[in-house]
Amino acid sequence: RDVTGVQTCALPISTIDQADTPPGHRRHAWIARSAELPKMLRRSPLYIPVMRCMFAVIRRLPADDRLVVFASGLGRQYNDSPRYIYEELIRQRPDMKKVWIHNGPLPIADPRTRVVPRRSARSFYYLARAKYWVNNQNFPPYLSRRPDGVFVQTWHGTPLKRMLHDVRRVRGRNPGYVERATRSA
Repeated sequence: RDVTGVQTCALPISTIDQADTPPGHRRHAWIARSAELPKMLRRSPLYIPVMRCMFAVIRRLPADDRLVVFASGLGRQYNDSPRYIYEELIRQRPDMKKVWIHNGPLPIADPRTRVVPRRSARSFYYLARAKYWVNNQNFPPYLSRRPDGVFVQTWHGTPLKRMLHDVRRVRGRNPGYVERATRSA
């Protein structure tokens, strides 16, 4: 507590010796570790619950009718139907704002496209604001599209297979999968 009796945040006071620190100066260890803070937060068991709350709050804002969020292969790919829908959108509607959820750089040159890491705070923000989602797999089951939103689910792979309601018995999925997939689409 400080002199006014207010609870304060206790930060580590330990110091580290570094060659670039001038003699007689002390550098706090927490400052040196600040670059690792986002990684530490994402590993926290509280990260996803906090992001879910943030998503719910931001989703109460009006939808951005000119924002489209794309994802392919759980944020690891830039291919399949989402890529071709994206490239056609650039040709037909260059005024639209586009966001790719991808864990790395993408070979795109469109100035109205942003790339954000999967499950980052920015990805939750854009999913909450966007009216349009395009994906070839599912977004996390705890995220639901807006009632007035449009989810273009392209289902990766060949169209020559049975999917979801065409399958008599779904195997290899946890309970509730069919209901979640139906609700998200």
